[in-house]
Amino acid sequence: MPILTLTELKVLMQIPATDATLDPLLETLLPSAQERVVRYCNSAFLASGVQVYGVGISFTAPTTGPAGPGTIVDSGGRFLEAGFSDGCDVKVRGSALNDGIYTVKTAAAGTLTLELAVRTEAEAAGKFVVLSRLRWPKGLGIPFSVLLRYLVEKSGKLVSQETLPGGYAVIYKSEAEVMKLFNEYRRPL
Repeated sequence: MPILTLTELKVLMQIPATDATLDPLLETLLPSAQERVVRYCNSAFLASGVQVYGVGISFTAPTTGPAGPGTIVDSGGRFLEAGFSDGCDVKVRGSALNDGIYTVKTAAAGTLTLELAVRTEAEAAGKFVVLSRLRWPKGLGIPFSVLLRYLVEKSGKLVSQETLPGGYAVIYKSEAEVMKLFNEYRRPL
């Protein structure tokens, strides 16, 4: 499960559920925002003991165009046994082309089918790859929604400070200020 689903994010950002105007932008920003949180907090948020690794892991590129779902395949068929499930987030490490965080749409013994918006590159088995399930702390939701609001509102805005006649001033928060909201989850470097 991602830090927040699109539905949860829209509730926290006070966007009506029926308003789909920002949905494509939010769905695009979600994975990279999660990566930012992981890097900033210096924590992979790995679920203890939920891991599959070895040289028998391969990746397929989307088969239904660039927006189709990619898959991760384990020749040993260990995903369900290890604790992967529908809707979970996984972190891939050690691959040549596909390191990162992915949301699983459906999990089967030997195949993880990823969410439609998640793109993987075709990669044959052979490298030592580690897949770990992520477990996001519940408290990450609110600071994460603030980060997404920042990213949405800052898209296209490069002004950091503006002063108008009459003493009116506008100063946009910096990304560094927004990221400080995650300090309680941050591990020392």
